[in-house]
Amino acid sequence: MNIFTRPIALVLSLLLWTGCASKTAPTEPTPEGNANVTPNENTLPIGHPPVDLPPESRETKRMTISMLEGSLPVVASWNEESPNDAPITWTVLYKGKDHPAFGDLALGKTLGKPDYVQITSESAVAGTLYVKFMEDMARNVCTKMAEVDMVEPNADKRNLIRFASLDSIDDDAAINANLRYLKLRFWGEYIDNGDDDAVAELKQLFDASAQGQQGIVSRKAEEGWRAVCVGLLSAPDFHIY
Repeated sequence: MNIFTRPIALVLSLLLWTGCASKTAPTEPTPEGNANVTPNENTLPIGHPPVDLPPESRETKRMTISMLEGSLPVVASWNEESPNDAPITWTVLYKGKDHPAFGDLALGKTLGKPDYVQITSESAVAGTLYVKFMEDMARNVCTKMAEVDMVEPNADKRNLIRFASLDSIDDDAAINANLRYLKLRFWGEYIDNGDDDAVAELKQLFDASAQGQQGIVSRKAEEGWRAVCVGLLSAPDFHIY
């Protein structure tokens, strides 16, 4: 190699080394495939104020006292066949008389119902006091529902025992049909006809309560349905949203 060809060979060597050094190493595959994906951090519309991500989910709340006060008569006493019947609601004995439990003379303030003088807002937390009083409410309301239905011969006018007999605790098909109806009435949960598994726990509650009651069959049936009503009305499914 002479002195004229040596610089040319040196330049070619430098160009070849530079080209090799500029190649980047292959990247690891991404979850989306082999392509490199650049996350788009700005997913909000143009002009939208900034939002902290990820957003926090809404906390679980219980019904307010006003919501509960309005819901009970609908669940406990209203039906298309007898819309003018006296509504069933929660009452407590005060000075020898029954008073609406949500009123100021009874438990309204105790339950935290706002009077907009001393109390201007209501907590939506299902605390111990609320749970205790809701059990009392369920027993009071369900006892009234059972007593009213047991003297109503027309099944279409009953609210609690619509599809079952008043003097039978052995007709499993009718009992399960009524349990499916009650889940829809109290919890808004629709269950397909014939789906007995979805009401199996309520059926056990009915059987245990009815068989544990002394007396004639109608008394056993009344106690069975009262117990089912208490279970549905005091459960979180009725109060929490």
